[in-house]
Amino acid sequence: MITKSSSPKGKIYAQQYADGWYGLYVYSGARDSSRTFTIQLNARTIAAAQKSYGGTFKNWVTAIFVHELGHGLSLKDNPSTSSSTIMKYRTNWSTLTKPTSYDTTDVNNIY
Repeated sequence: MITKSSSPKGKIYAQQYADGWYGLYVYSGARDSSRTFTIQLNARTIAAAQKSYGGTFKNWVTAIFVHELGHGLSLKDNPSTSSSTIMKYRTNWSTLTKPTSYDTTDVNNIY
């Protein structure tokens, strides 16, 4: 469950980073309630990609955030499946902004 807290275990940053990635998930600790994490969204690369490939900036940010949050649920990048999933790399990230049934099944299989 995601909740608001005065002492959060996770942090989210959206800034312009010099690196080439769109989003980054970094965690610390065991996969239990003590785990902390940081999600970083690179506004510079997201804006450039949105200009090149279209879609809305809001959808790009949402899709990349959801992808990074997927890592927090132990989902892996680019799974070998023909199913639609938030974890696949794609050229236009603005088209998939919420988890798919494949993602839900994958999380349920993990936990």
